[in-house]
Amino acid sequence: DGDAGAAGPGRRTLLVTEAATNRVRRVALEGNVTGSEGVASAVSFPYAGSYVAASGHRDDLGQASMFAAPAGVAVVPPAGGGAANGAAAYVCDSGNHALRRLERRLPTRVRVSVSATDASIFDASRTSEPGSSIPSAMTHARRDAVMDEYGCYSVNGPPNNETTHLSDTLTYRGETHDATMCLYPGQEYFFHFKGALRAVVADESLFVAENVTARNAYVAWEGFSVDDERSENVKLRGGGCTDPRAPNFDAWADREDGSCVPGVSVRITVASLGDFGVYQIEGPGVYYTEEVAPRVSENVEDDVHELVFAAYPQAAYTVQLHGALSAVVADAPGQVTNFTYLNHTSRNANSHRIEMFRPAGAGCTKSAFINYSPFATSDDGTCVLGSFLRVDSAATRVDSSNANVTADDWYEWGVVNALQPLLLGGQAVLTPVLFTAANVTAQQTVYVSPGRFPVRVFGDARATFTKVSEAGSEVLLSVDGTDASLRVDEHGFNSTLGNALAYLTVLGKDDELLDEGANSDSMVMGVDADAAVSGLVVANLSASAAAAARNDLVSDGARGAWDFLALVWQANPLRLKLDYLAKVTFPYDVAKLPTRKGNEETVAVRASDLTASDWRVIPGAVFDAAAEKVTVRVDYFSLFSVAARASARDAPPARV
Repeated sequence: DGDAGAAGPGRRTLLVTEAATNRVRRVALEGNVTGSEGVASAVSFPYAGSYVAASGHRDDLGQASMFAAPAGVAVVPPAGGGAANGAAAYVCDSGNHALRRLERRLPTRVRVSVSATDASIFDASRTSEPGSSIPSAMTHARRDAVMDEYGCYSVNGPPNNETTHLSDTLTYRGETHDATMCLYPGQEYFFHFKGALRAVVADESLFVAENVTARNAYVAWEGFSVDDERSENVKLRGGGCTDPRAPNFDAWADREDGSCVPGVSVRITVASLGDFGVYQIEGPGVYYTEEVAPRVSENVEDDVHELVFAAYPQAAYTVQLHGALSAVVADAPGQVTNFTYLNHTSRNANSHRIEMFRPAGAGCTKSAFINYSPFATSDDGTCVLGSFLRVDSAATRVDSSNANVTADDWYEWGVVNALQPLLLGGQAVLTPVLFTAANVTAQQTVYVSPGRFPVRVFGDARATFTKVSEAGSEVLLSVDGTDASLRVDEHGFNSTLGNALAYLTVLGKDDELLDEGANSDSMVMGVDADAAVSGLVVANLSASAAAAARNDLVSDGARGAWDFLALVWQANPLRLKLDYLAKVTFPYDVAKLPTRKGNEETVAVRASDLTASDWRVIPGAVFDAAAEKVTVRVDYFSLFSVAARASARDAPPARV
């Protein structure tokens, strides 16, 4: 609420999370989307999250980003207030168990100017004979050849080329196209120009000031024939990290904005040892691949490549090594740490190796946990327990009497594959299974970290993922490649590859505890005096907690002991503090009252959490004996129950 996310002065807006559509919606309370004055009705439009309501995890611009059941949002205005660039909101992305930062970016007006300039193609002064006014046949032929496409250009960018796509063709001499586009600093755009064109891409302010030069333009290019072309990736100028030693160094940043993060300098040294060798390094902020020259003899010096880059501490980086080569990945000299992450040597041209490493930094130092890192310099409390999964896969059975059944695609009878989330390195969770015949089965056991894993099944294969533990077995996912409803991509569209897509969710220790009540979170309905809490669940107290509850409610023996007249009810999440009083109504058992004459003490009580160690009386409880319900007003989610004890105030003597 307020101006933190407003589009202009005086316009109030709201950001609202939509769990069912996996989106964050922006509601303009005054005026329409364009801010027209005099329009009082509120309007809303998708602000971030998949435009087809698909669930996932992706950091991107606007509707190219993806959430999974976002459950709340808090807006943090920028230091200057108002609608300044940098206003941020924090989204509780419950399905991904993550707190996501949603930052507002104001666009920059960029002008794209393209003109056809090659006069020689349309030079009509050239004639077939001296003194003749008729153009030569060659002139006609050349003009006819290029008339339909004198030159062409295109602009592509995020999100998904929806709002930043532009393309056109120039067909005659002197034709000029001018377009002004709103592009976002920090985002990357792809420009392509082909033909006898002059192209300039620069901030619109430079055009207005007539100060466009090759030095301050994003693109300044001229082609001299129909075959000339230029492709350019451009990132708009703006604030960013200007320190080349930082892993988030921004080569397009024109000013330091204080965003630099400390990194680790990693050096990769690759040498040729035979006829063929290719290597690739990929991770946050870096992608590089190259081929080493063949080694013709032992007496010839090796082709040695050396690459140094700034890496994020403990981020996942993947190295691929193919062929006859040696490779050493280690900390560059002059740092606090001196780790060697990989040392590889192979003289076999058919050798293939893929390894993932995490550069030095704070991480998990306990080897019993799945995310243990031998290169963690200190423990940051992020250790997590893994889970064993049994993966049973098979090619769908076919009629054995049909001898002509064959596989006519690259995946033959089917492929089953599961990948890690990209944040964990994006490597295969299990070795991909390729079925080369029908009626074949396969079984694998894998040890995986908690997370949400995309599972892709091609062809007529199927797979079942079962969690195996001392407590028994639990089927987590079954996916059938022949199920047409699963043949979609991550955005919900029909898959162009024809594969089935499903998601395997493996809970961690804390997730399992939370999941017990995940579908029973309480809600506050109504406002002010009508605010009421709904969705209570029965609390599952441990034996020690139940004993603590009984002990906490025992008073002096002369006046009797307290007994619960109701189950212990729980409002999720426990310890949630409200800024107002809300009604809570729950049942109790009137038949358990200690006397029939009503001379009892009956109270509503509450405790803070599942330890049940701090029961307190809730004042002002209203009991409805006919409905066997009690209503209290609270400002705190906790455990609730009803307790009573006998209190004999009047005991007439028995007659004898």
